[in-house]
Amino acid sequence: MPTYFIDDGGDNSDGSTWAKAYTSIQALDSAVTIASGDTIYIGADSNCTDASAALTITGPADGLPVTIISSTVGSGTTVSYSAGTGDQILATGASSDITFDGSFALVGIRAKAGRHIILAADSNEYATTQNFKAVIGPSGQVQLTMSNGSSSHNKNLTIDLTADGTTGRSTIPVYFGSVGYCSIDGLTFVNSGYRTGAIIAAASLYCDVTITGFDFSGFTNATECEILAGGATFGRIVLTNGITKASVVPYNGTPIGGANYLFTNYRDADAPEALYAATAHGTLLSSASIYRTGGASVEGVAVGWLITTTALCSEVTPFTTPWIYGTVASTGSKTFDLYLTSDLAADLTDAECWLEVEYLKDADEAQWFLATDQRATITATAAAQTDDTTSTWNGTGPSFTYKQKLSVTATIGETGQYRARVAVGKASIASTSYFYTDPKVTVS
Repeated sequence: MPTYFIDDGGDNSDGSTWAKAYTSIQALDSAVTIASGDTIYIGADSNCTDASAALTITGPADGLPVTIISSTVGSGTTVSYSAGTGDQILATGASSDITFDGSFALVGIRAKAGRHIILAADSNEYATTQNFKAVIGPSGQVQLTMSNGSSSHNKNLTIDLTADGTTGRSTIPVYFGSVGYCSIDGLTFVNSGYRTGAIIAAASLYCDVTITGFDFSGFTNATECEILAGGATFGRIVLTNGITKASVVPYNGTPIGGANYLFTNYRDADAPEALYAATAHGTLLSSASIYRTGGASVEGVAVGWLITTTALCSEVTPFTTPWIYGTVASTGSKTFDLYLTSDLAADLTDAECWLEVEYLKDADEAQWFLATDQRATITATAAAQTDDTTSTWNGTGPSFTYKQKLSVTATIGETGQYRARVAVGKASIASTSYFYTDPKVTVS
């Protein structure tokens, strides 16, 4: 597992020391075969030789990744981590992409491309970055193209859009490709105010993406900011705990197939109540302005959940809300209640909307059991869910025409955690029907 050095002050000989360092990563890649477990140090302030064309760096197809680390330039082989400030990896031709093809770990590296920067990992390959700064070209992208079950983990990723200048550009800056898992813990942008439309997009194949600690607040172009681009994405996309501009569209489209999107705590300020969830069968969007008196609150902010459904929603293909968790302190018969309101044409029936509760039925057993107030069988006559004659809902817009209560009774055999969710089996409920649930479960 050899160690190599790259620096603009090296003599470009064998890369064995700082003095003998290669002057670019492409020079090293052409001189040796980079192998699993190799370590490469690049001078932090190094402005390496420009590839001037598309640059593909080939790494191992399995085993440990090649680790590329930014370091202060010492004497001999002395190293000390320092985040990159120079053009450490450089390919500035107008259409020049920088592609890391294989298994790589990039630590503190700054790469500058004429167009896209691509991390491409296949099965048995692994792409990871820490404090990586991707400087991309005008209308460029960072592409994390995992495939065949590979994974990519990124900590404190910065995407520099300075090359956009002050020209509005519609290219989506972050793209996730194909089949694999990708996480980003900390995602920030430089000069993002001139990108229009969506911030992230994913391929039509299945992908699993989690992004936390993001800062999308700079996307302030006159075109309304979308977090996720509309399109045929079968994947699971989770974003949590980040900031956006004050007005933001989570997703502009209708999810298809196995798509599952969940965004939490995103707004221009701390908004722990903020929630967006979507599948092919419906969407849920939290509201701090429409809520039930005495109902749910998150860190003191009252909240209601607006639910809409698509034509694909039905009793056998329902839209289900995220699970609501709670605990039961004593055993015995308990009733779980949850409240809702709508301006639909009639009360919702137990074939159109119901509560599902998973609970501990047996003493000293970990297995959860499901109880529900859905109609007893799919051929049973549907009945209206119970009217709620006591609740007060707040906010302007809805008339709160119908107020109902969902109730499930179950015998608890073991104290501890339970979880509940609302299932909706009525198709094509529009936002103008103002169908809200109060995400507070009361147990009595």
